[in-house]
Amino acid sequence: MKIYSLPCDINCVDFENEDILVDMSNLDFPVPDDQKKRSSFIFLRNTGIKANFDFSRCSYEDKKEFLNLYLTEDLEVGIDILSSTWIEILSARDGGGVVLPSILNEEEIQMFLEDNGEFIQEIYQLINSLPIYSLFCFPQNGQMYNTDEFPKTDYDKIKLANFYKLSEYDAFILLIDGTTEPLFYEKLFVKEEYRINQIMNKLPYLNLLSAVLTVDDHGQNEIVDRIQELLVPPEVDKAERKEETTI
Repeated sequence: MKIYSLPCDINCVDFENEDILVDMSNLDFPVPDDQKKRSSFIFLRNTGIKANFDFSRCSYEDKKEFLNLYLTEDLEVGIDILSSTWIEILSARDGGGVVLPSILNEEEIQMFLEDNGEFIQEIYQLINSLPIYSLFCFPQNGQMYNTDEFPKTDYDKIKLANFYKLSEYDAFILLIDGTTEPLFYEKLFVKEEYRINQIMNKLPYLNLLSAVLTVDDHGQNEIVDRIQELLVPPEVDKAERKEETTI
């Protein structure tokens, strides 16, 4: 395996055929130190290189900054381990230890939760509001129900550029707890926006709406009940999930 630092001469590296490891602790961009991590994201976004990324030599503070940049910058990068680390962070309240690839160990995850409590709560809030987007996009909005009745927010610190990739993990739907009050995100819930549509394709809500709205007039009461259920996640045996991760 060949180890590279950033920036690198992409014309001299065979990213398609070589096993490449990028050391994220060694960034040599000609910018102030506090801008180097963002510059690495810009470089990766612009080049689209595919590689494995090593954060093992990064300090906890460096890793924390990378993780926050991943969800707050509108720069899509192909660093899968940052997505899986975020799933581990958000799943930590259920226990079970670190299962997916993560740049943080269990102790660091607990530190991260303490250091970023407010931002993490905003992420839970957004995830638990996603069912509203399904209701918003469905043709019966304004007839059988009205999403205008939900509380609104203009919060947009979380960027969809990398956030949508979290939905690729099975554990993502477990983060919808049914107790967090859903909000309508005016700046994020945009019809036909690619990234949020990618999220919805991974969740069951649009299919459920389509199913319940095909019944005849005698099923109207059931339809209304089922639409309300959209805001409550399906019952999932979390113990089963933990058991599967130990296999």
